[in-house]
Amino acid sequence: MTNLLASGLLYGHSTAQQKWRGMIRESEFHTELDDLETEFYRSLRDAIAECEIERETNELTDIVADWDGVVERLEAEYSEGALDNTDHLLFKNEADGIDQLAHSIADVQGFELEKTPQLQQALTEAVAEAYDRACQRFSDRVAGTEIAEVFKLETGMELQSAVNELDARLTAIQRDLRHDTAALRDAGFIRLDALYFERHDPITPEVAWRTGFDFAEIAADYPLPRERPATTTDDRRVIAQEVYERLVGGEDLVVKGEGGTGKSTVCKRVAYRWYAATDHGTVLYRESARTTAFETPGTLIEAIRAAEEDLLVVVEDVPSGEATAIFEVLAECEGMSDVTFLFDARAGAWEDATDVGGHASLEHQRQQLGIVEMPALDECECERAIVHYETLTGEESGRTSAQLYEEVRSAELGGPLVLAYQLTGPAVGADHPVSALHADVHRAYTAVEEWADDPEFSQLVATMVNVLNAAGLPVNAAFVHAVANESAEHSLVERTLGFLEGTMLEQSDDGLRMPHQLWSALYLQHMLDVAGARLARHRFEQCVGSLFRLFDDEEARSTVQHWIHPLPESFVAITETPEETAGRFVRHLADIGTIRPKLGAIYGTPKMWSVTLPAPCPIAAHSQWWIIRGRTHIERGAFDVAEAAFEQANRLLDTEERDKTERLQQHARVHSNLGLVAWKQGEFDTAESYFEESIALKRKLGDRHGEAKSLNNLGLVARKRGEMEAAESYYKESLALKRELGDRHGEAKSLNNLGLVARKRGKSEVAETYYRESLALKRELGDRHGEAKSLNNLGLVARKRGKSEVAETYYRESLALKRELGDRHGEAKSLNNLGVVARKHGELEAAESYYRESLALKRELGDRHGEAKSLNNLGVVARKRGELEAAESYFKKSLALKRELGDRHGEAYSLNNLGVVARRRGELEAAETYFEESLALRRELGDRHGEAYSLNNLGVVARKRGELEAAESYLKKSLVLCREIDDRYEEAECLTNLGDVADDRNDLKRAEEYYAGSLSILREHEVIGDALNRFADLIEIRAERGTDDQVIKWCEEAIDFAEQAGQDTEREQFQDWLRELTSPDE
Repeated sequence: MTNLLASGLLYGHSTAQQKWRGMIRESEFHTELDDLETEFYRSLRDAIAECEIERETNELTDIVADWDGVVERLEAEYSEGALDNTDHLLFKNEADGIDQLAHSIADVQGFELEKTPQLQQALTEAVAEAYDRACQRFSDRVAGTEIAEVFKLETGMELQSAVNELDARLTAIQRDLRHDTAALRDAGFIRLDALYFERHDPITPEVAWRTGFDFAEIAADYPLPRERPATTTDDRRVIAQEVYERLVGGEDLVVKGEGGTGKSTVCKRVAYRWYAATDHGTVLYRESARTTAFETPGTLIEAIRAAEEDLLVVVEDVPSGEATAIFEVLAECEGMSDVTFLFDARAGAWEDATDVGGHASLEHQRQQLGIVEMPALDECECERAIVHYETLTGEESGRTSAQLYEEVRSAELGGPLVLAYQLTGPAVGADHPVSALHADVHRAYTAVEEWADDPEFSQLVATMVNVLNAAGLPVNAAFVHAVANESAEHSLVERTLGFLEGTMLEQSDDGLRMPHQLWSALYLQHMLDVAGARLARHRFEQCVGSLFRLFDDEEARSTVQHWIHPLPESFVAITETPEETAGRFVRHLADIGTIRPKLGAIYGTPKMWSVTLPAPCPIAAHSQWWIIRGRTHIERGAFDVAEAAFEQANRLLDTEERDKTERLQQHARVHSNLGLVAWKQGEFDTAESYFEESIALKRKLGDRHGEAKSLNNLGLVARKRGEMEAAESYYKESLALKRELGDRHGEAKSLNNLGLVARKRGKSEVAETYYRESLALKRELGDRHGEAKSLNNLGLVARKRGKSEVAETYYRESLALKRELGDRHGEAKSLNNLGVVARKHGELEAAESYYRESLALKRELGDRHGEAKSLNNLGVVARKRGELEAAESYFKKSLALKRELGDRHGEAYSLNNLGVVARRRGELEAAETYFEESLALRRELGDRHGEAYSLNNLGVVARKRGELEAAESYLKKSLVLCREIDDRYEEAECLTNLGDVADDRNDLKRAEEYYAGSLSILREHEVIGDALNRFADLIEIRAERGTDDQVIKWCEEAIDFAEQAGQDTEREQFQDWLRELTSPDE
């Protein structure tokens, strides 16, 4: 103890330290010294107890029981007699003394502090506190004694002043220690070490599989080690192993997938393995459902810099409200080799986060992350899940892998979550209309309705529980009580929560555990379906309003405190950090719709919404609330509501008093979204205006990533207008910028868009080159969703060239990849494309089957735009079969849906198809009316491609009516337009139809010229089927004028072309024709 006193009170006075230390060890001061040691022991014990209470742990209990052993440990560190040698000081200063004493105590108890950072911090805090108290006690005991006089004589200092200075230094040490722990804890991070696992026991496997796996369950090997399905070149691989190896190899990664696909479980497995591998260092882990915000990057940056060993930082659900903070950490730590980052992200949210919360300067960090895609479950994985679960629980599941796979494959959401409920719950047969997961949600909703005396209020309580869980906010009774206004209602809240235990809440040793966020989102969606939009919206507003009221109404908080004590930390934060907590609640409650866009209906329109945001809410969160809601409405196709939400955000931004740069960033973001809404509605002038405003703001801000994105958007507008040169120019400018910025994901997208323009212009080879470049880059980046899209686009090029078998191969590859990834929207598109190939082959039954499968999937997904397209395609099949009534019915259903959705481009397309049906029936006046309506709409929309098609169709109708001058006029206008917009395919079609008009006039020379012009384009772009038809037209026209060298030449060229294209049937037909033309007359 004398060593501690001397080192601390007389730091920097070595001679005085030795003299004074020797004096207080003399016999006349033994009493004070014994008291001091007793006081230190007592203080250490009290400090440990207080530390345990503060940290809510018991890791230090009885840790100083063997005090003699601690002294022996210190003696062993030094030469014999060092502790009693007055000429030898054990400690350099108070900090060294605290550190050595903490390590000696731990060694005696058998702990390795370096491997248990949390214990090290807790014990060091307690020793520092005991040191401080003992020094104060010693000062009180010796004040006015000879010891104090000697102290003053030797140092020229008053003893009390020295004690005060030491107290200040010890307080600073304690503050720093507590700040490191508290700050990381407040940011939602946990540190994995041995004590963490000692304090947490796994819950039962059945509950864990439904509610999610914590680290205790990971350590117990509860979850299935997910494997990636085998390809032609690779065996099946454990995904966590793949991620671990890449991290060890120096990559920073993001694990990406849909909700409920097991992303966070993979991250936890990797983090646990990193922790268990002693040579890798520390793990800091932040779960998505933490009760605290992570908005200040400095805390984590300081912890990373202070780490004395390698560090793995894992953050779930990036990007989210905390996106900016974590990307700032990435930027600050760029180039540091001793820290590795692992994130997980929802598919869609990651792609949409191109401005990482409006901080475009951080986009570079996002682009540098490697991507690991979560695959969908296949049948092999389902079989492995059954074996693993049965081994884990010792129970037979009664399921087969085929049954499980069928349900998982047909589910519209995360397969592993669906599988978990199928294995752990009552059996749900394959003929059941919903999955086991959906059945569990429906059962819980019905149970609340049937149990309660007041079903509406109890359902409101259940709604609040699920609103909190779906939003990723803490589900505790304090927040749920916010919906109650009087004592009887508070009592009913208590009773309802009791009933919900076992109904939707699971009991564990650590308290209540909620199911997955997606379960709660499905609960809210079921409420929307059963109760209707009006009642569901009312309940949701009540819940949100009750939560917001807690920030503004002290009486409401006091009432909750009457029923809940002690209040949880997350509730106390409302008064301790009101602005930060209010902002977090606002963001998370707005984000519910991003999980399930169908839930956008419970927010209603801006005019319907009656709840005001809480007063402490940060200014920025007000506009963010409406921006997030607007994005949700875009996803569900409610464009008018989305537009209203973005306009509300714009108005708020105009009145907000905050940093000008931040305000301009948000304005640019809103303008981009308003442009997207206008583009989706076919209002291209408006869209262009918004995109130009957005790019001007981004250039003003120096946001080059944002500028590249806006250039891409302007390219979209130009392409839709048929202005292909302008579109190409925008895309090339965007590509150059993305390459300059090192944005390789963006580069792949720009290459894809340039391929699209080239394909529209009929430049198939150029399009194929762009698509192949994009595909190679996406494969290199591990972007498997992008890879699937590129394969699909290569299929489109092959189909246009008439290479149906090649197209089908690409489409099947794309479909397989989309199914592996669980991309059901993409799966529906691939099925549609396979239907197109089958239709082109004349396989109408197969085509219909593909279209129906696509339609069913789109309806299940709530994709009403896709549903309208599938109805249209079924109409095309019916028309091809000559079933004109059925075709008309499909087209009219598609038209009605497109009008309901405000899809004016789609409306024009459906009107065109109805015109084709009428023309086939010989109802030429009706056909003309449909085509004219379509033409007027396309001109209004600035759709020059569509305008050219409609003019072409009107020309065909006029020809059918024998109005050849009118027909020629329409077709020539269409031809001029096609050449202006560089639409080579439609140009070839116009030339063919003009040839037909000339043929009708018996102007065979002009007809031949038109057909030859069409053939030249079709051969150049390898449109095989149409090219062979033009050969036939030319041969027939020329033969009418008599056999000559030219007609023979046409036949020979047609034979060669058909042979090169692999069209054997057509080759044989032309050979027969050639023989007929060249054989001598009998």
